[in-house]
Amino acid sequence: MTMACAGWSRPLKGARLAVPDGMDQNRRRMATASPCDRCDGRCCHAYLVRVTGYDAWVISSALRLPMEAFLSYLPEPEGSGGGFMLDRSGATHGLALGQRPGERETACIFLRTLPDGRGRCSIYLHRPLVCRAFPAAFDGGRVAVREELVCPPGSWETSAMALPVWRRQLLAVEMERAVDRLVVSRWNEQVRAGPADAIWPIREHFAFLAEAYGRIARPRGTTPGRGAAIVPLGRRGAPVVGGPRWLEVLERVRRALTGLPGPGAVPGRRGWGPPRPDPASDGSFS
Repeated sequence: MTMACAGWSRPLKGARLAVPDGMDQNRRRMATASPCDRCDGRCCHAYLVRVTGYDAWVISSALRLPMEAFLSYLPEPEGSGGGFMLDRSGATHGLALGQRPGERETACIFLRTLPDGRGRCSIYLHRPLVCRAFPAAFDGGRVAVREELVCPPGSWETSAMALPVWRRQLLAVEMERAVDRLVVSRWNEQVRAGPADAIWPIREHFAFLAEAYGRIARPRGTTPGRGAAIVPLGRRGAPVVGGPRWLEVLERVRRALTGLPGPGAVPGRRGWGPPRPDPASDGSFS
């Protein structure tokens, strides 16, 4: 059985859900009824969370944090066809939330441990889309529970899940990954057109993402604080993949990215500058 749930790596060795202040009583009961409420945050220890540029932009904008404060970048498998370039060698990279060392194992940089030992996501309202969709996955177009869960056995059963809600979350992931590919493609085009020996520091890519998603947000009328993921809908309000609305959104994104300057193209702008020699770095900012 093959399942698709982009964004989560295989376990490195179900996060506990925070209940936001001000949540009404009915919603609070729904949140605390989740299997995640009985969990100790083990998924925040076990998985490396791969993110899109959209996720990075939301967290950075909402929390006013520089992307280098919470992101890591890591090499993509050779020939994968995805990821952003930092030079013209052909090597590509992907983004992930940083991790911090723990007493026994690493953990997501945003995981916080309460005095009673329970784990909580400190950015729950702005968490990445893959975290919102976890542990759901598409299995031949159907919503299923992903394989290789670290959650306790029996925690998740599709018969007890509101499948339309989970489908919408999964489609938001798919849509934003499609947008991410357009943004990364624009960046890579300009890296290829740049100096042959240039090696661009990661801060250049982060600055590019901030500019790109700022442009994209305007035509689609969204802001980071409103959880602005795109979920194209069909005529009856059902989320769809590849339909006219989906293609329309992608075309608007393409137009918004037209003329977006590449690395080093905006001298004097914070985070942008000339290429530098390859730094001795493992790509981690955590």
